[in-house]
Order: sequence, then C-alpha cells, then structure tokens
Amino acid sequence: MNSKETKRLRLKQVSESIQSHELFPAQEIGRKMADVRQALGMSQAQLAKRIGISQQALNKLENRGAFSSIETIEKALKPLNIGLNFSLSSKESLLRKVDKRALEKAEKIVDRTEAGMAMELQQPHSSGRRDRVKKLAERLASMPGRSLWDDI
Repeated sequence: MNSKETKRLRLKQVSESIQSHELFPAQEIGRKMADVRQALGMSQAQLAKRIGISQQALNKLENRGAFSSIETIEKALKPLNIGLNFSLSSKESLLRKVDKRALEKAEKIVDRTEAGMAMELQQPHSSGRRDRVKKLAERLASMPGRSLWDDI
C-alpha cells in the first residue's frame, strides 16, 4: 500500500469513527482531535491559525485536552466541522451503588445501636444481626436521599 492509499485509509477510519459517534474516555479528546486534524492533512500551524491560537497552545490542547475547558475544545473542533457529544458512564449500576452504600450504612447503624445497648446490658442476640442489617439496608435503599451519603 502506498503513502497515498495509507492516508486515504486513515481518513476513512477516522471519519467512520467520528460519524459512528464512537465513545472514548475524556482523557483521549486531545489525541482524537489530533487524529482528525492529521487525517485531514492539516498541520498544527494551519489549525491554530484557523482557531486563532498559537501553535504551542494547540500542541498543549492536543496533548492535554482533558485538562482544557469545554469552550476551548469546541473552539478547536469547529474548523474541523466536528461536534462534541457527552456521555456519562459508570463501572457499576447506580442501583448497585445505592445498595452497597445502604448496606455499609446499615452495618454501621446496627453496630452503633448494639454497642449502645451493650453498655446498658441490653445486647440483642447476635443471631438476628444479619436480618436486622438486611432489613435496614433495604429500607435505606428503597428511598435513597441525602442522608444515605452522610457519614455516621
């Protein structure tokens, strides 16, 4: 494959990636911008001039894009005719996150309650502890609110 064919193939790949709205981590925004610019055959100096910033500023943006303001990134993408879409992602479901927090909080509440009762010589039987924690966790998770996230 010659250089001309390679450049055309790269342009096609980058174009398809952009048009498919392929998701990528925010830290990669600068690299993705550089990929688009390079696929178009545009130099940093040429894009910087179109944006109205120095080449050094564009280089910094391409290398540290995730640390730039959204306005700066959008300004840099505009001459490339590229829009910016946002997506939030989570490593676990929000329901799972609430359930885990509710269980943590329920365990602390039951521990604190049982410690207070022990000082009054009213320690509840330990065999029911798991059920007490589970029921309290279910109640806390059923109506998550600000108090769920307060420290105990």
